[in-house]
Amino acid sequence: MFYIKINSLYNNMTDNNEISNILNQKLCEEKNLIPTSFENYTDTCINYDEGRYPVGLKNYFEIFQNSKNKSLCDIGCGTGNYIIPFINKFEYICGIDLNFAMLSIANQKINNNFKLTNVVVNDDTNCVNNSNNDNNIANNANNSNSANNINNIDDANNIGKINNVELIHADMKNIPKNNETFDYIMFNQSIHHIHELDIIVALTEAHRILKIGGTCIINTCTSEQQKNSFWWASLIPNAIEKVQKKFPMKHSMDNNFINMVLAIGFELYKKEIIYEHLQGNQYYNINGPFNKKYRDADSTWKLATEDELNNGLFLLENIINSNKSNDWLNERKKIEHKYGQSIMLVFKKIE
Repeated sequence: MFYIKINSLYNNMTDNNEISNILNQKLCEEKNLIPTSFENYTDTCINYDEGRYPVGLKNYFEIFQNSKNKSLCDIGCGTGNYIIPFINKFEYICGIDLNFAMLSIANQKINNNFKLTNVVVNDDTNCVNNSNNDNNIANNANNSNSANNINNIDDANNIGKINNVELIHADMKNIPKNNETFDYIMFNQSIHHIHELDIIVALTEAHRILKIGGTCIINTCTSEQQKNSFWWASLIPNAIEKVQKKFPMKHSMDNNFINMVLAIGFELYKKEIIYEHLQGNQYYNINGPFNKKYRDADSTWKLATEDELNNGLFLLENIINSNKSNDWLNERKKIEHKYGQSIMLVFKKIE
């Protein structure tokens, strides 16, 4: 098996973003992959973890109670926020993402928190493998604010070591894993990043690699939540209208999407509204939208034109200057509480 030395390919380059972008384009071209259409995560990945947090962890820990000697696949894993909390609960975890820069940060965070070694890029599967030498759980899944120094990624010296984390650069519509490999699969705020017609393809792939009786968790938002459960949504209404179309569920009682999943060979085990904020404690920062780092934590902002963004920030500035921000924000909080900010669907593979 041949392993690419990334530092030998890009040893004359020093800018991480530039390296990541070129590498991501190269790997995507080699495997005929098409990156997400409305967010450039090579750009936003550096700021992503400063304002994005895993939600629904309590639900996950309940689902994963009997996960010893089991396997987990995180499809659209991004920077690994949903991998790190569970890394000592599974025998094997696989993270799949279409953006190599996001995977690089996931790799760095896992290395920092668990002292993992043997980072490689496989020319056959384009994956980054990590060998686990420490079982200490991380206190924070966001324990890194900068992109991995890709110049330092090198060959693995000890491929034979037991690997319990594997990061793969791949498309969720064509996952390079055998049938019935995993006991658990999760999609965390990722399924809306592919075309509506491709969602069923991705879920069919998830069904293929999931064992009979295995669990598939879809952590997403409804279109209704996108409009009503983000306090800044009214600042960029056109962007919100665009992003609403990307989420497969219109509202929490919408059964069309659920029936589509059932037709693939799943049964619905549980459905629960999540009230935690995807942007954590900094979510209600009234001045947040003026900061690109804040906006980078939610891809919806990328759908706003420059004019719409400027108009929205001007409106927010007027609200703040008129001393009405507290009343305005409190009103938004009441609306959010009615809908929750995301929804978790838990399915079982029955056939």
